[in-house]
Amino acid sequence: MATTAAPTTAPPSPSPSPPERIVATADLAAFLPRRLRQVADPASESGQPDHAGRWTRTADATQAALPDAL
Repeated sequence: MATTAAPTTAPPSPSPSPPERIVATADLAAFLPRRLRQVADPASESGQPDHAGRWTRTADATQAALPDAL
């Protein structure tokens, strides 16, 4: 009777350790809302106003919240 060996798989790689601290800067307050609005543009251009509105609202809320957090 022939036996088949179980397939070998590599052990899962360890997840990276979290950063010791998270750095928040004023650059983030400008960068993130701008990128969120850039995501809204193609949605608007492709006829998806609901998606565009959601991204724009997220950008507005993020822009309003970040200065308080910094």
